[in-house]
Amino acid sequence: MYRKAIVTFLDVLGFRSLIKNETCDSIDSILEKMSKYAAPIADPDDDPYHPVTTAFSDCVMRISFTDSKANSDYQIGLLFYELLALVHAQSELIDNDVIVRGAVAFGDISYKNERVFGPAMVDAYELESSKAVFPRIIISPTWMDVLKSDRLIRSKNHTLKEELIYINKLIRKDEDGLYFIDYIRAIRSELDDPEAGYISFLKRHQRLIKNNLKKHVTQDRVLEKYKWLSRYHDELINELNEDFLEYYGHSKKSLLTADLE
Repeated sequence: MYRKAIVTFLDVLGFRSLIKNETCDSIDSILEKMSKYAAPIADPDDDPYHPVTTAFSDCVMRISFTDSKANSDYQIGLLFYELLALVHAQSELIDNDVIVRGAVAFGDISYKNERVFGPAMVDAYELESSKAVFPRIIISPTWMDVLKSDRLIRSKNHTLKEELIYINKLIRKDEDGLYFIDYIRAIRSELDDPEAGYISFLKRHQRLIKNNLKKHVTQDRVLEKYKWLSRYHDELINELNEDFLEYYGHSKKSLLTADLE
């Protein structure tokens, strides 16, 4: 029997190239980080909302059943918490030089004896493989309709308008009209030190982008992905308060990835 769920499919960007060019130990380290941050093991007694996770090769699938007893009883806002978990996962992976892309879908899925199948799994995979393209985790274009129609993915303490306010803090609309996890912006309030720690995160993020822009300068398809990441990074930098940056000894220019030579 199918069950309704939020399904997220993630994979490591450029994994085929890594297989060709990196050592076995290096790839194993990447996959270990992928499992640690994108598919952590949790005790369901301690965290009944924790999604079921499955990892294979460089891919991770996360399944949050909307009809679980905990969610049916309390309705904490399942979509919001899945998006927030992805903010943390993507930020931690970026911080460990692992770049991912993915997609979040909604619908029917079956998970039994580690067998996973169903329309929601297909939707998440197809969105990731054909629409995500860049190092972004996109959300199915149906997300707004699902949020309106399925009360079990919203918090019982929020109106639809209130739920949207919280969700919109975690996502961003791209030029192609798709929404994606806005981890650069959202991670700031999640850090232990949301100011100095955030500057450090931005510097690491900048360095990763610059290194990969140089590394892949002759590989047009890969380069386009890092150019997208550069654009996203620089948009966020340009939205920051200049006084905030100056207080920590930086400027917008010093944190941008484009035209730094």
